[in-house]
Amino acid sequence: MLESTREAAINLTEKIENRMNSVQNSKLYDLAESNWHDYKPNPENLTYDCIGIDSSYNSTNIPGLDLGVVAVAAMNNIGEILYENTEIAFNLQTSKIAQELEAEAVFNVSSYNDLTLVDGSIYSAMTNEGAWKTYSKMRNTMLSGNIVFISKTSTSKQLTGKSQDFADMFYYNATNHVGYSKPRIDFTYGVSKGILSCYVRLTPYAQILKLEMLADNSNSELELEMILHNIIDNISGCLVNSYPYSLRISHENVEIKKSDIEDIMTFFKLNVHERERGMLK
Repeated sequence: MLESTREAAINLTEKIENRMNSVQNSKLYDLAESNWHDYKPNPENLTYDCIGIDSSYNSTNIPGLDLGVVAVAAMNNIGEILYENTEIAFNLQTSKIAQELEAEAVFNVSSYNDLTLVDGSIYSAMTNEGAWKTYSKMRNTMLSGNIVFISKTSTSKQLTGKSQDFADMFYYNATNHVGYSKPRIDFTYGVSKGILSCYVRLTPYAQILKLEMLADNSNSELELEMILHNIIDNISGCLVNSYPYSLRISHENVEIKKSDIEDIMTFFKLNVHERERGMLK
């Protein structure tokens, strides 16, 4: 670390502490606490059947050629791969392709009727025409809470609807109880494409997760609460170290590493071409 970098961090220490302990932030901590619903999962409702879906992408280029590799995997809790697919593209639209492959994976495992957990945010899927076309075929299943999107991070700021120092997840993470935050439904994309979101903690003191699912205005508050309880019950039967095991192993299996890109370049006999400038050693 450069000495100037160290000094810059030290100089900001007091300012950061003051912001974290400000009156405004204290009020947001209290607001997050008041929005939190304690909920202990019902052991009788645990199914232990969750399908985890995750995608991965990586890319490289040589002069005149961009090479992107995208893969998706759907796995159950005992490590079986229920669906997999890979697309190699000569462009770098890897994020867009990954969202579309995830939607196809969800569609292909929907016949299992198990709770399906998708790594990421439903907002990304809704803004991808190809992905949303596939998800639309499963509208009723999505509304029932059988297809859920799970994120470990979020930059959403909706606690006050105004400017706040940190994202909602920061304030909810300060709570310690198992349960969930008051759900919100965002109708930005229309009444038929509402997005229900809330934060959940599945074991005591664990880091919270953001949960998102499709919603509309047909369910009462009580019905939504019952759907959420059912989702939390099901996920809670599939945890290892406070995180859905099927999502963890799908991520580990689908990851595309640099060495994988090197192998594919060899298959195509492109490894002899000069590629992008690497890090200086």
